[in-house]
Amino acid sequence: MFKLYTDKGTRKMINISESEQDIIDTMGDYFRSDLEARFLIIESRQDGDNLRGFIRGIEEYTSYVENFNEKLKEKSCVELKTDMMQKVKRLTK
Repeated sequence: MFKLYTDKGTRKMINISESEQDIIDTMGDYFRSDLEARFLIIESRQDGDNLRGFIRGIEEYTSYVENFNEKLKEKSCVELKTDMMQKVKRLTK
């Protein structure tokens, strides 16, 4: 599960999602109105919360998206299918 916070002054949670793509889309929506937006991304796992990254501006957002896309390319077909099936299960609940 991913949690997205704005990081301008005070932190405020603006999205929580199982999908990292949802978090990326939310940041993109914010950048449409504020190119200087700042974000904090936390990944929650059973073993605790892990800092995924700080995004400070559109350049870092672009880099984050590129890294995300590279990770997708490195996944095997089985891993991608497993990810898709988990998303389908969540949507049908």
